[in-house]
Amino acid sequence: MESLVSMMTVITVVGLYMVFVATSAAATYTPLEDFDTESMDIRLGDGIEMSDSYLYMFLATGKADGISVTVSVPFFSEDSRTVTVGSTDGPEYSEKYLLLLEHSNGRTVPAIAEVRAYI
Repeated sequence: MESLVSMMTVITVVGLYMVFVATSAAATYTPLEDFDTESMDIRLGDGIEMSDSYLYMFLATGKADGISVTVSVPFFSEDSRTVTVGSTDGPEYSEKYLLLLEHSNGRTVPAIAEVRAYI
């Protein structure tokens, strides 16, 4: 009887461990892990200019159905620029990045890029 209870306890603990590992692996997935903010072509001048070519290349990897990037320069410019490519339906994953961008007047300005991926 003791060996049967011990075996049931071990099976229960192993089962709970497997459930924990499976849920942890699913919770840490993000489609933005390979996103490279340095590859985006962002220029500052009279406003914020951003190219969408890298966003199309990122969508070609198949990790997301759509992507949206909003760039703002706090305390330097009130304007923000948003570029959206692909479908914006479905679950959303978001990350913020701090960028150092060169302004057309030669200054280096900190900017915030918020990237949203839709799967």
